[in-house]
Amino acid sequence: MHESSNAALLLGAGTAICGNSAIVATAPLIDAQDDEIVLSIGAVNLYGLLAMLAWPLFGSWLALSSESFGVWAGTSIHAVPQVVAAGFAYSLDSGTLATLVKLVRVACLAPMVFFLAFVHARRHAADNGNALLTVHYARLVPWFVWGFVALSAINTLGLLPALAFRSSNAWGSGDEAPYLVHLDSLFTSLANLLLCMDMAAIGLEVNVRQLMAVGGRALIAGLLSTATLGVASLLLIAVLL
Repeated sequence: MHESSNAALLLGAGTAICGNSAIVATAPLIDAQDDEIVLSIGAVNLYGLLAMLAWPLFGSWLALSSESFGVWAGTSIHAVPQVVAAGFAYSLDSGTLATLVKLVRVACLAPMVFFLAFVHARRHAADNGNALLTVHYARLVPWFVWGFVALSAINTLGLLPALAFRSSNAWGSGDEAPYLVHLDSLFTSLANLLLCMDMAAIGLEVNVRQLMAVGGRALIAGLLSTATLGVASLLLIAVLL
């Protein structure tokens, strides 16, 4: 596959689905080079960060409702942490809805990866005289997708317990109420901390000077795809909501 096609496909996957995760999952299936991966990640992260900062301002200017903004952020901002930050910056309801909508987009990663693996296997067979290429489809689904499904099911069924801690003071009366730690709240706080770390890591991956020097066309493609996605999503929201 031609290098420009590889870069375009990586940019498309990162913009349409879930940023870095989609790019990293797609890259080995199309034999992408390291510089194409780095360039695509940089461009997607840059415009995702700009959208994260700009969308709440545009939403206020357009007087979008919390529902409309949540759907817009979830369908048009690239990475999950960026969607969460933009959504909750607008309102609590929009942040919750934006996160849900974005996770639906993330779920699209699995069928896309399966499709690309199938296409890659057929191309490999055609290029090598019908030589068979074994594809382990179960390994193509990123591990975090399985973790998300498992924890969602556990939390939905109410299986996350609350841990009770009592004072270890030997002189106590023993009548003190136990200190309860709800695991769902604990995991939510941990998730917020990890999201902050993820946002910092994404920022550290963006080197605008390097992108300007070697990725002019990638920057233009990323800008056009981000703008197109944002406008198209707004138009659909205006028609359907």
